[in-house]
Amino acid sequence: MKRTSALFLALLISLSLTSYAQGQTLVSYRGFDPDEQSYRDFVAAHPDVTLKGWEPYYSTTGEFVGALLTKALSSDLFDISTFTVDYRQIMKKGYLLDLSGSSVIREAISRIHPSIAAQTMLDGKIYAVPTRISFDYMEVNRDGWAQAGLSEADVPDSFPAFLDFLEHWCDQTEKSGDQNIRVNMMWDWDLYNEDTYPYWLSRHLINSYILQKQYAGEPLTFDELELRGLLERCQEVGRRLYAVEPKIEGEYPQGIYYALFETGLQMAWPQRMAYVLNFRLNDAQPKLMKAWMSMSSVNAETKVPDLSIEFLERMVTAPQKPTTWTSTLLYRDAESKLNPNHEASLKSIAKQLNAIREKLADPDLPIVERQEQEELLKQFEYHEEHANDDENKYYMSPAQLEEYKQYADGLFFPPPGVFDSSSESYKQIDTLQKQFGARVITTDQFLSELKRIARIVELENQ
Repeated sequence: MKRTSALFLALLISLSLTSYAQGQTLVSYRGFDPDEQSYRDFVAAHPDVTLKGWEPYYSTTGEFVGALLTKALSSDLFDISTFTVDYRQIMKKGYLLDLSGSSVIREAISRIHPSIAAQTMLDGKIYAVPTRISFDYMEVNRDGWAQAGLSEADVPDSFPAFLDFLEHWCDQTEKSGDQNIRVNMMWDWDLYNEDTYPYWLSRHLINSYILQKQYAGEPLTFDELELRGLLERCQEVGRRLYAVEPKIEGEYPQGIYYALFETGLQMAWPQRMAYVLNFRLNDAQPKLMKAWMSMSSVNAETKVPDLSIEFLERMVTAPQKPTTWTSTLLYRDAESKLNPNHEASLKSIAKQLNAIREKLADPDLPIVERQEQEELLKQFEYHEEHANDDENKYYMSPAQLEEYKQYADGLFFPPPGVFDSSSESYKQIDTLQKQFGARVITTDQFLSELKRIARIVELENQ
């Protein structure tokens, strides 16, 4: 009888454990990626668990916290970007489950670069696992740089040096009359005018000023004479750049142009740090690399903590897609990564070259089109010559990875600020910058307004 009771009890336990996951739903804020191996592995292990994404999207820390407080957001998993949400606040408020009990997650975090691992922790406890990392920097456009006859030694390493470079570039362009190189090509050409460069330069300057203040832990005062002088130079240099660059005939630039610089949020580490500009305001300030990260966490109030943690464990152990950089950038023991599209790229270059040469073989080809094709031929011959360089064969070459490892522990992950594009006051700030670029307001008025807004936000956050 006892043996029968024991077997019956064992059967009940087995059935209860089997049915535990059946009919369960795992909800993730920002959804799941079915192409990831971790997703497929989890689905294979739990075919009866429903995986659902969560909408809507909350674009600021305030919106995200408000949704949690009102229970408008009740997903089991969060995938949050430090670009828009202050992760540290979310950790401190107790909204995230402590993941330190997972040996799998602990082991993964121990292999991550310390500066990155620090973003996942609070008071020695792990609350998140990194999923993506990106960087904010401006770098030289290598083709444009070579076309201009410039070298590594010409890359500016401070904002004053950047303005000096641009002034020299204006002088040189006025003398040479060069008409196929522009400083920047990333414009909305419908809005491109004499105010464009002053706005662009002052925006980079203000962003760098704020970044240095955040790093130093100092308040935003906007009353430094150094800042004022650089803003006034932004006006002068910006208008000169517009005046010396080729004029636009039509809706956008016609013909073949090279750009000197490339800007914007980057998912990849630069090929060489020697070609990255630094916008520190003076040589005494540190050279900073601004970074953001997306991280996945478990809601402290989830009803399925075991399933949630298991999903994160699979995320940090499953192999990633060949086109994903993340693991290479996160882990100290990462290896260089070949470009899986390299062979296809070689074939594409060869195909383009054949098409261009066929066109040039036509004796009746119009002169303007022939000139354009000859310029294209130079570009593709250059790409063909360098197609097998490490930087093209690899997503991250051995040399590039080694250089990254030297910089990784110096990455700076600032919390979202009042002047970031994700902030509630960004439109107001952007309008001010455009007014300054267009000389609608003076330098003093611009700085006074920036200081006023920073002070208001500071008081609101107390």
